[in-house]
Amino acid sequence: PGRNLSNGYFNVSVLHLPRPPNCREEGWEPPVVVQGDFDGVRIFPSLSHITSPGRRDIRTVGAGAGGGQALCLVRNDLVGTPVEAGKRYPCFFLGFASGLVGSVSARLSEAGDGYEYDMDGTCRPHGHEVTALAVVDCGPRPVLFSSCGGGNVYSHPSALDASR
Repeated sequence: PGRNLSNGYFNVSVLHLPRPPNCREEGWEPPVVVQGDFDGVRIFPSLSHITSPGRRDIRTVGAGAGGGQALCLVRNDLVGTPVEAGKRYPCFFLGFASGLVGSVSARLSEAGDGYEYDMDGTCRPHGHEVTALAVVDCGPRPVLFSSCGGGNVYSHPSALDASR
């Protein structure tokens, strides 16, 4: 589950989210994010949903943010984090072809048995496509870094602060 399956600009990432409190323990699978030759990303409830015929519970995130194709993704490991209703948790970050960097947060569904996702923060620090993202442990709070085809690297120190 810790691996990404990747081929060029196509990528499948298993999110590192805790089992929702009202979800049956048996059969719980973490959500899956798919990047491809389209705007934003697509989020599936699980790998089983992707591979099961006729099941298409798909959520698109980031398509309307003006970033275009998501070229890179880095996950925030939330396994072991106690989740509370009404709170948002930064679960992954996207780097776009336009130079946009975006934060996607997860929050418990109303029933508490799954997650909803929101693109809740963006900035455009790069004049070129974002080619890499990294979350680095820099002391009390991890820091998000982004780099681009133009050779610039930027830090986003408040990106993992759910209150901002």
